[in-house]
Amino acid sequence: MSKHESEIVNFLKENVTPMKTVSYGTFYRASAYLTDGTYLPCVMFGNPNEIISLASRRFAETAKNAYEHRGVVESFVAKNSTVPIYNISKVELSPYAWPEETLREIRGETTMGWTAFTAKMRDGKVFGFGTRFNFEFFDLPQGYSYEDIVKINSGKIVDPTGVERDFTYYGDVHYYRDRPFFYSYSDLLPEK
Repeated sequence: MSKHESEIVNFLKENVTPMKTVSYGTFYRASAYLTDGTYLPCVMFGNPNEIISLASRRFAETAKNAYEHRGVVESFVAKNSTVPIYNISKVELSPYAWPEETLREIRGETTMGWTAFTAKMRDGKVFGFGTRFNFEFFDLPQGYSYEDIVKINSGKIVDPTGVERDFTYYGDVHYYRDRPFFYSYSDLLPEK
């Protein structure tokens, strides 16, 4: 491992609260700059051992069913975006990585495959958020940070008139959404 990788890992361990997942191990959510200067605002840094073990197990479990096996291989090989840690020049805190205690306030799916919730800010304004499955990073309204959030209301929306109400479908409701992210792995990060 390079000295540079050690510096990245030390920054993550000292500055980022790890997020534990059930199947994939522990991740550190941060932003990163690539060696060419490209900025990635949302990166999940973790140890590769858990994901390698899971992939190996799933490949073996599905080996006798070609259709199922292809889907499993595709999910591990072609569905996630990964950036090798040696292509990262610098990491910093991500403005989109909400604290885990805030994320835990979001309770359950609102409807099949969709979770809606609102966030009340310190200034009293309420904004609607939504996601299909990803809770790792969330967008925010201009001028706000996750530190401004004082209350999460699950299963709520902000309707087109700006009123918070129980979830129901409105075609023109604006949701701040989950953000796409990349993975990056280092054996120097803890597995669990």
